[in-house]
Amino acid sequence: MGLINKNVCELEPITIDDVDRVHRVGRRRDDGVPRPILIRFSTYRARQRVYTNRRKLNPKQRQGIPGRPWTGMTESGASNVQQQVATQNVYVNEDLTRPRASMLWRARRGKQENKIKDCWSSDGNVLVKDSKGIVKSVRNEDELRAIMSQSG
Repeated sequence: MGLINKNVCELEPITIDDVDRVHRVGRRRDDGVPRPILIRFSTYRARQRVYTNRRKLNPKQRQGIPGRPWTGMTESGASNVQQQVATQNVYVNEDLTRPRASMLWRARRGKQENKIKDCWSSDGNVLVKDSKGIVKSVRNEDELRAIMSQSG
């Protein structure tokens, strides 16, 4: 929670009472890549505090020593674990159902191909900003295809 409180929720920190459970997802990996962490918040309000401020995890906005975000240690005082954590990218994403995650992935591909301006998820819904800048909630693959085919 220190990572979240220092970089995301500085003004209103997350406490142990705000978290229902935390666990890693998937099997341990032999290559040393850390597994995703799933956090279930006890209140919607706590979840929203983290989710709405997740952009602060962008490397350009992190706190800490230059080149070692999230650490307040001096160059010589940072441990190997702190150095390892400080250099990793951290993302906060919703845990979507498989169909919605697939639809969001397709929308991201459409964004890369300049068929839409932007896409994201909010409260389990997939949202797309079309080529005209209008935000639409996408409920199925057909709606997504229709929006992407309208790009000029």
